[in-house]
Amino acid sequence: MRRLITIALLCASAHAMAGADFKVSDMLRIKRISRMSVSPDGRQVVFEMGVPDLTTNRLIRHLYVVPATGGEPHQITNGESSESEAWWSPDSKSIIFVADRDGTSQIWSIGIAGGEALKITSLSTGASAPLYSPDGKSIAFISDVYPDLKKDNEQKARDEALSKETVKARLIEHLMYRHWDTWSNGKRRHIMIVPSAGGECRDLTPGDIDSPPLTIDSGGFAFSPDSREICFCRNNAADTAVSTNNDLFTVDLATGAIMQITDNPGSDTSPAYSPDGRFIAYLTQLRPGYESDRAELMIYDRSGKTKKYLTDTLDRSIDDFVFAPDGKIIFFSCEDSGYRPLYSVAPLNPRPKKILDNITAGSIAAAGGDVFFVSESFNEPIDIYASASGRKTPRRLTSVNASFLLPFELKQAESVTYTGAAGTAIQGWVVKPSSFRPDKKYPLLVIIHGGPHDAHLNAFSYRWNAQVLANAGPFVIFLPNPRGSTGFGQAFCDGINKDWGGKVYIDIMTGVEYMAKQPFIDGEKVAAAGGSFGGYMVNWMAGRTDRFKALVCHAGLFNLPAFYGTTEELWFPEWEFGGCPWDTPESYEAWSPLANANNIKTPMLLIHGEQDYRVSISEAQQLFSILQRRHIPSKFLWFPDEGHSIQKPKNVMLWYSTVLSWLRQYLIES
Repeated sequence: MRRLITIALLCASAHAMAGADFKVSDMLRIKRISRMSVSPDGRQVVFEMGVPDLTTNRLIRHLYVVPATGGEPHQITNGESSESEAWWSPDSKSIIFVADRDGTSQIWSIGIAGGEALKITSLSTGASAPLYSPDGKSIAFISDVYPDLKKDNEQKARDEALSKETVKARLIEHLMYRHWDTWSNGKRRHIMIVPSAGGECRDLTPGDIDSPPLTIDSGGFAFSPDSREICFCRNNAADTAVSTNNDLFTVDLATGAIMQITDNPGSDTSPAYSPDGRFIAYLTQLRPGYESDRAELMIYDRSGKTKKYLTDTLDRSIDDFVFAPDGKIIFFSCEDSGYRPLYSVAPLNPRPKKILDNITAGSIAAAGGDVFFVSESFNEPIDIYASASGRKTPRRLTSVNASFLLPFELKQAESVTYTGAAGTAIQGWVVKPSSFRPDKKYPLLVIIHGGPHDAHLNAFSYRWNAQVLANAGPFVIFLPNPRGSTGFGQAFCDGINKDWGGKVYIDIMTGVEYMAKQPFIDGEKVAAAGGSFGGYMVNWMAGRTDRFKALVCHAGLFNLPAFYGTTEELWFPEWEFGGCPWDTPESYEAWSPLANANNIKTPMLLIHGEQDYRVSISEAQQLFSILQRRHIPSKFLWFPDEGHSIQKPKNVMLWYSTVLSWLRQYLIES
């Protein structure tokens, strides 16, 4: 009896040491830090943070401030809706932000010492992306307006009239009539300006054109240091659905005169003035129509009107950058072999230098002698860090989830390298459950990333959370970065173009066999899952192999010619498949999973959002009809209120429970 008790205690101790199971309900309790901004005096950082609320079925973000030296964050807003896009005043005493507190998103201001927020704008068309002018006198922002109407009361009257229409039909006359999950209603994105104390708003980019384009999520415009002009991004193409030709323009705030300063046939975006006003730094891509061409850092000399590359010797695509306060250095990040490290480069002596390695950085800012950034990993959600120039070890400003996650003992991901198609080295990540034992064999779940020009980084994702998936089985999770992935050089990224199911398929399948041979893997119990391009690859594999026990496809492409006719950014398929379907039908047909649908044998779970305008829900409908008619075990999880990804907390719960139930059925219970 004493021996049995001892064994029981040892087993209990071992289980306790392994940590508690990390479930989706735990993931939804994590505090999520997002966009941050550093005060000009370098003393404080404001950031957004929120936790999903199952009661309201929303993720509400509020604003917090933390000292630049680190410490306990202080909450400064607490509305019923989210506050976002915070930006400091030049004197570091107040913050502007965007919030919807009375029916439309508007710009608000709040003192850093506290008090009530003051409303700056009251446009019926709303406001977003606010920026203070360096002199503090003005705020520039974006509003979606009817370009033929000049006054806000006219804008409001048209919106009200349309809302009362009983006929909801749309007469469409041009492409890009919808984007991601939103329909176009004839409005255009324009840059507006308003006095910092509020008052009349002025349209700086009038006309029937988006400035910046719909495809630019952030970094679309910037103030000059003297507050006299704004540099912004615009696409002058007659049909922006087939053009990535974004260029940079400046607008004189006194006269309204607009001048084009770049004419690269590819894409020029993300302008930023140097502190002395001499340069405008920006990101440039050379190849027109290719959204995943290498993004290089370039500077434009305003006086000489000359341009110079700063990162042409670095075979990586630049993500984010910021000038140091003295203007002598530009800090930037770029994906590199599964991470996103920090680099620096001097505009006058452009030799890129890696300053912080083995991190996944984002949201870069600089103030004082420090560079600030957020960073994350597979086992740690986003927190805020800072580093003095030249130091290899950053200091941590926040640890908002450390105590909550401690009992789960989430395992760090392990990087592996194996040989793919044509002898190419392929990197991937392996995530094991907290209860992992090396003497036990686990089912293998392969997660294929989207894009295809994307990558599995050492980051904490909420869409395919490796920790939730690993602990639910328990499973071992394998996340390969096959050809087409970013952060491994442009040639590797280009390696999937016009070859969607070729070498990349071999890269993934050789990775599956590499993992299946590991002593802790049950090679007979393997499943694969993915979304967007990852969903495409799941559909492609379904018709090419019966290696998997089960498959999960989220928002995956299935019928490529049909996909072309329903997606909105047409430059994407035209580049990837070498033209339009009527020009290169052999390319679309060769790589379309539909062509091999008669070979599908593997049970499949399909998931799609009805408001997904990037990959139409018709792709899943076609495949599901085929699976059902061929009597292949299959289910279709249809979200009428979601787009390309699942956002609402209750829907996220359903997504995970359905996926995990499907995987357990075929990897554990069968």
